[in-house]
Amino acid sequence: MNARRRATLNRIVATFAPPDARAGRVTELAAAAIDALTPHRRAELQRLLDLLWLPMRAGNAVRASVLGLLANSPVPKLRTGFAALKRLALFLSYAESAAGDNNPTWRRIGYPGPRRDTCGAASALPLAVARAGERVRADVVVVGSGAGGSVVASAFARAGREVVVLEAGGAYAPRDFTQHELAMSELYLDGARTSSDDLGVAVLAGATLGGLLVSLPTVGGPTSEGAAIAATGPSEPQDGLIGGVCHGSLPAGVLRLAQAQTEVPRAEMQAALPAAAFADSDPPLWDGLGTVTYKISTASAPAQTYFDQGLRLAYAFNHGEAQRAFRKAQKLDPECAMCFWGEALVLGPNINLPMPDDAVAPAFAAIEKAQALAAKVSPREQALISALAQRYAGNAKADRGALDAAYASAMAKVVARFPDDNDIAVLYAEAVMDLSPWNYWQPGGSAPNPQSAPIVPTLERVLARDPAHPGAIHYYIHA
Repeated sequence: MNARRRATLNRIVATFAPPDARAGRVTELAAAAIDALTPHRRAELQRLLDLLWLPMRAGNAVRASVLGLLANSPVPKLRTGFAALKRLALFLSYAESAAGDNNPTWRRIGYPGPRRDTCGAASALPLAVARAGERVRADVVVVGSGAGGSVVASAFARAGREVVVLEAGGAYAPRDFTQHELAMSELYLDGARTSSDDLGVAVLAGATLGGLLVSLPTVGGPTSEGAAIAATGPSEPQDGLIGGVCHGSLPAGVLRLAQAQTEVPRAEMQAALPAAAFADSDPPLWDGLGTVTYKISTASAPAQTYFDQGLRLAYAFNHGEAQRAFRKAQKLDPECAMCFWGEALVLGPNINLPMPDDAVAPAFAAIEKAQALAAKVSPREQALISALAQRYAGNAKADRGALDAAYASAMAKVVARFPDDNDIAVLYAEAVMDLSPWNYWQPGGSAPNPQSAPIVPTLERVLARDPAHPGAIHYYIHA
């Protein structure tokens, strides 16, 4: 950013910032944020700064008047540009600080500043850094050390398993988490500079091992002298140890952590997806997946157990592992219509992913098999199979939107026929959610889109009857 634009930006900051803010420092940070934008967005804000060069040299009253005109401009780009500069100035005015240096505006709003690090050396977890190419044996591999991954890793370690955690970010001790937001920018993806195009939403994606370090103490269990984390990554690893789990003991099992590049090209991602043979491999019966069970027409108790495991995994959005469970149930009872229904269900689209072309044929084959076996099952199972058959066609080019709408409509009739069946209700809600993934509410969030109107009431009825139903809870969070 050139000197003239920087001077203009400084006057804009001075107009919006509270009187005790450090305008010069805020301007430096704002200039860096603008320079980090996409070329198109950066050029738009630079043109706006050029346009404001002369007006911003005037007194405060004139500056405020000009900025007010921009705020209400009939030109969308001027309004958006004004809003971006205002948000940037205000956010940085209150967030600007460094470790050991409190922002002067905090006193006026009653914020005492971050607490000092209270971590003691006694609870430190050493980091043993592995070299590139080194092989590490483990019972369990967990991808990501965020809240979910760290809890899973801790649980397995507590059970005595050797765990490797793969993480794209670097390793930091708790003392590095200063609670000074801008001073911690290196702990975030892209230095915490990711945002929506208009700077209206800051996107803070962690790029650290922080989740693991924070979550481990909550698990408890005896401290293990052998507990360690081994790290390697796409760049040259650094030697040294890093400590730092505060307030708690470590799990009994051995934990290792491997730094890895997780943002891979799409072609490599596709190559890493489970092969068809994976679905045919025999899964174990997992503990800790909950107690959901749905009675189906089978004389095989193991088939029922694997069907229930598949349904639990489907509710948890682990569709690949759910398919394995349903396939195993089919092997145990080849006449089990609902075991084929389950496989067809999890091969379909969901709110996170559209249905891939290579899933069309196996999903269609599975639901056809379920239909062929449906004469021997209960009326509610027949209804579920008949409804799901509306979702699939043998032609990969068939209109996916029309098929999904037909399935949701069919499930509405199944719910009306079996109003007290919680799982049917949850599956109906998901079917409606799949019609407009992540887009259920009108602007403002006070009313649902007409198409999405049944979702929340349906899930709330289930939760009123069974507050612990995992499918209802999971979909309710998303809805």
